[in-house]
Amino acid sequence: MTEPWGGDPTQPVGGMADRTQAMPPPPRQPGRGGYDDDRERRRRIWLLVALVVAAVIIVVLVVVLLTGGSSNSSVSITSFNVPSTVTCSGPTTIGVSWSTTNATEVVLSIDGPAPFKTYSGSSGADTVPFACNGASHTYTLTAKRAGGAQATQTQTVTQLAAPTTRPAPTTTPTTRPPPTTATTQPPPSTPTT
Repeated sequence: MTEPWGGDPTQPVGGMADRTQAMPPPPRQPGRGGYDDDRERRRRIWLLVALVVAAVIIVVLVVVLLTGGSSNSSVSITSFNVPSTVTCSGPTTIGVSWSTTNATEVVLSIDGPAPFKTYSGSSGADTVPFACNGASHTYTLTAKRAGGAQATQTQTVTQLAAPTTRPAPTTTPTTRPPPTTATTQPPPSTPTT
């Protein structure tokens, strides 16, 4: 039996040269380590972060739309100023002012539920009528916002009796007797001869 090859190790053995071929290494599968695996992992992390951010934005937008842009949907009246008493004897006017929180409009009513006037905004002031008929009158402020939230406050104004005006006392000047004047005596008469 002869040796199939005689010395040079790089030389193919006998007839095997025809049967053996250099094969490329098998491709790496994702997830088994290496450069491709790191790129895939980063892509998945960014995709997950983008999904979380999108979900947070959607939740915030839904909350803002449902609450009308404010985190507190309640309406309140901070101040409602009217005088407590009015002194008058005929029709007059009084000043009213108000300040509210989260209101978009304010309705003022006088002596009942019928609106006297509607104002836009959350605060304001106006001069309104007061009937001087001897009775107290109620002024009701209703603060409203879109969506139906509202707050109401009522103030009562009492009429005081107007002071009676007495005519100023008329004084008649007192007449003093005229000062006494010294009367002059006629000159003595001279005798005529």
